Parts: sequence; structure tokens; C-alpha cells
Amino acid sequence: MQNTSTQVNTQNQSLTLHSACGDFDDEVTPELMRSLGFEVHTDEKGDFCPISEREYSLVNQNDILTVGSKSEGVIRFLRLSLINGQKYLNISDDDYSAADTVERTLNNYKNSRAAFQKMAKAFDVELSDFRVDNDDGTISEYELDIDVPLTRFDAIQSGKQLAQFFETCSFDTPESINEAIETVVGKQ
Repeated sequence: MQNTSTQVNTQNQSLTLHSACGDFDDEVTPELMRSLGFEVHTDEKGDFCPISEREYSLVNQNDILTVGSKSEGVIRFLRLSLINGQKYLNISDDDYSAADTVERTLNNYKNSRAAFQKMAKAFDVELSDFRVDNDDGTISEYELDIDVPLTRFDAIQSGKQLAQFFETCSFDTPESINEAIETVVGKQ
């Protein structure tokens, strides 16, 4: 059962609007979305959906996305969050290792961490870097996340455009983000 109260304090709080599995937090209600000035959407069954069709197309990626023209890292998950009353795109990579894949996990971590550091710097956001180290210095698992205001992607209208953006942007500077968005949007 979902909470129907509009008394949810969204200050200093993060709520999930669309998880990697398509779920959203119980506190996210039509009333809450209206109170924050967002449109209220429904799915094909007429049930409440906290995101628009466009937003759904952005996060509903079935493939692992590559970061940078040189495939510097990967994005395994895209999610939408409500942070302090604003929508954010959560960009994430994680991996874990079995005994025979420890080296692969370490290489994935190094590559993705470098790419995520560049993205975080270019977007001017914080990088969340969680990892579990083994006694021998290897990594058994990691998760990298950045939250970027969704408004940063207003010009991008589809998941295909978003994937192209991540593949082509160098993330060398904040300006490189604008240039890559303009290039991707101009192709359509």
C-alpha cells in the first residue's frame, strides 16, 4: 500500500522515482509530485507512475552503456531519484567478483572509476565510490554513483540519444557536455 500523505519532507531526503527494476518508493505519491510542481503520469494500465514517458525512455536502457569515445568505463544502471524536491539521474556502475574473476573486477573498477571521476568533475557533482577490499588487496565488489540534475539532460529526448551522449562525450570540461548534447540532438 502506498502512502497517500503529502506531508513527506523532501528536504535532505532521497526518494526513488525509478529503480533499476522499475520500482519507486512508497512515499512517492501523486499528491507529493503535484505539491512539488511535477506533472502526474499514469502507465498503460492507468496506475500512477512518477515519471513521464520521456524520462522512462532515458532510464530504460537494456544494455550496458559505454562512457567516452575510447570506452573508458561503463554504466550498468540508470535510475531516477527525487533529491531535495528535484529530479536527478543516478548514473551507476557496480561489479562483484567470484574467486576466478577478481582481476576482471579490479580492471573494471579502475576503468569505470577513472570515467566516473571525469564525469563527476565535468558535471560538478559528487562521486560516491564504495568498494570492498579483500585481505590480499584485490576488490571483491564496488559501486560507483553520481547524481546529476535531470534538467541537465532537458534537450535529450530518448534513451538512444542519452546512450549516444555517454558514448561520444569526452567529459574533459563542462563545455564538452554541452557540445556532446548539441551534437547528439542535432543528429536527430
